Amino acid sequence: MSIQVRDGIAKQISELAKEYPGLAKARDNLFVLWFLQAYVLGEETSDIDQYVCGFRGDGGIDAIFVDGQARMVHLVQGKLRQTFGKVEPSHDIDRFVRDCAIVCSADKEKLNVLLSQVNALSKEKIKQAAKRIASDGYEPRLYYVTTGKVSRQKGDRFRSDARVHIRNGILDIVGSDELEYVYPDFRDGIAPPVPLTALDVEAGSTVIDRVDPASKIRSWIFPAEVRSVSALYELCGTRLFAKNIRGYLGESTSINKAMAQTLHGKPDEFFYLKQRNHNYLQSS
Repeated sequence: MSIQVRDGIAKQISELAKEYPGLAKARDNLFVLWFLQAYVLGEETSDIDQYVCGFRGDGGIDAIFVDGQARMVHLVQGKLRQTFGKVEPSHDIDRFVRDCAIVCSADKEKLNVLLSQVNALSKEKIKQAAKRIASDGYEPRLYYVTTGKVSRQKGDRFRSDARVHIRNGILDIVGSDELEYVYPDFRDGIAPPVPLTALDVEAGSTVIDRVDPASKIRSWIFPAEVRSVSALYELCGTRLFAKNIRGYLGESTSINKAMAQTLHGKPDEFFYLKQRNHNYLQSS
């Protein structure tokens, strides 16, 4: 982790300690608080400390946010390591996934055992989260954020485990490498970023996966279900386009007008016309 990012996060934690003196002695909780601002809720959310429950007997979950509008339950575990960039212990991530699996399951016996072991604050938050997931169909989102380092291979394994043990569960691991991007976005006002999500791909479609040999940037080209893209826009709004390298060209361009006419008048031809324009640009 770069010195700029490390010092920037430390500064944010110090400022939050002044704003939320009740959490000042628990730097891990302040780190989780900043993460909620930077990655989940945004800075404009007030009384954000109400979602933090990372105290003794927290059941392995440091923050719980139930989003009624998006019908999601956000479960967060944060680790502010003394040595930034040190390899993260695998057992901590494994435990977090197991604890969340209990909250997200319909196994009332295991849930009651967990509830009997946690503090009063965590108990109420876990009960509410479990009810929303089991009875109301809310989707669980797991976030393991650490200043330690998690390799891509390990991260893939943990995310796979989460999908196996938690129905509709998505695990987002934000380690020291990922914080190199999260903090600058937060500093530049792009917070929270577009969350880790899943897009439905049209059945039988070909997915083009490309890695630029110079920049190492990875990109994918695939036809996504329009309802899935629409749901993502409903969740993120214009933040979905915040880092678009092309940027907004305005509604009055001839291309945008033609695209709008096709979408309104001949939506079934939109994909083919877009491909034709792409091929023309490639050959010209």
